[in-house]
Amino acid sequence: MAATAKQTPTQPQALNDATFIAQFENQTLSSAHFNHIGHLRLAWLYLERYPLEQAISLVCGGIKAYAESLGASTKFHFTITNAIVRIMAMRMQ
Repeated sequence: MAATAKQTPTQPQALNDATFIAQFENQTLSSAHFNHIGHLRLAWLYLERYPLEQAISLVCGGIKAYAESLGASTKFHFTITNAIVRIMAMRMQ
């Protein structure tokens, strides 16, 4: 009996920050790039570029719109997202 190769999940090709943000904002970002780590990456990038309240608005509004574009509007939770972005901002200081 021949051994079969073990299949592993493929990782999406890495995106630089500018491409990640651009694809997220125009809702063409593959969901493979937007797992929980992708959420944190987005928050980090916006916190580096914008004042806190604007970053929160962009993260929350963007994730809500992205989730809706995928037909997953129930997956977005404003309170949790808002809190995580605020915690990240505090830790970045």
